[in-house]
Amino acid sequence: MKDFLDCITVDFKGSGETGFVRRYIGIPNADPIFQTLLEVKNKTNVHIEITDLVVPQVGDNLESATSLSKWVYDNLGPDMPIHFLRWHPDYKMMDLPLTPIETLEKHYEIAKNAGLKYVYIGNVPGHPAESTYCPGCSKVLIKRFGYDILEYNLDKNNRCRFCGYKTPIVGPLSKSFRDDRFIPVIN
Repeated sequence: MKDFLDCITVDFKGSGETGFVRRYIGIPNADPIFQTLLEVKNKTNVHIEITDLVVPQVGDNLESATSLSKWVYDNLGPDMPIHFLRWHPDYKMMDLPLTPIETLEKHYEIAKNAGLKYVYIGNVPGHPAESTYCPGCSKVLIKRFGYDILEYNLDKNNRCRFCGYKTPIVGPLSKSFRDDRFIPVIN
C-alpha cells in the first residue's frame, strides 16, 4: 500500500461509537479501523487525515466525539487533521435532518480542547472552520470556500507568513479554478 499511496482519508461515522457502527455500518466495532490507523502512522510515510460524519440524532454523541478526539491526540499526535462532516439525508436514510451547524461546532471545540491543532468542519461551504489556522498566531494559513483555495499564507517551506510557525502541511500549493472545474455541457 505504501508504495502506491501518498495520502489516505479514514472516514469514521458517528465517531466510531460501537452502537452506531453495529447498527448502521454492520461491523461489531471500530477496532480494526483504529488498528489500521496505527499501522499506517507507524509503518509508512503515507499522510493521513481523518473524517467523522456527524449523523444527527443517532451519531452525534459528544462523549463519542471526545473519545475519538482523545484517541487521535494520544495515538496519532496533535498535528493529525480531523474533519467533522455535516450529514445530509440520502439514499436509505432520508428521515434524518441535516446536522445542525451548532453540533458540528461542538465537535470542533471538543477536538480543539483535546489538543488537536488542525480541526475542520466540512460540508458547510463558507464556514470559518473549513480553513486552516496557524497554531502559532491563529491567523488564516489557507482560506477555503468549499474545495477552492481563496488565500494561501504559507511560504515555500510551509511556514506561516505571519509568524514563521513550521506546519506539517504536505506539498506545495495547487490552485483550483472554479470556472475550469464546472464546464457546462449544454450552452
